[in-house]
Amino acid sequence: MLAVDLGGRTTKAVNIQRHGENFVLTNYALMDAPIFEKSLSPEMLAEHLKAISQALDAKSKLVTLTVGVNDSLVRHTEMPRMPVEDLRMA
Repeated sequence: MLAVDLGGRTTKAVNIQRHGENFVLTNYALMDAPIFEKSLSPEMLAEHLKAISQALDAKSKLVTLTVGVNDSLVRHTEMPRMPVEDLRMA
């Protein structure tokens, strides 16, 4: 799995693999965050994530992204009752 923290100034990324019951850190990277004025364009974000993936020589398709509290939005929503598996897929 590839885990990426999109920080305001620095992007931190780790590549972790499972070996049996243990996890092994296979690679990590610290990169300057892309410079942007108002918002990060989808194209700039895609190029930045590709550069991170290449720096880590990541083969995994599993990625976890984190963003800062100032860049996130939490919204309350009402959902119908459904099984936990269906909620996870939503």
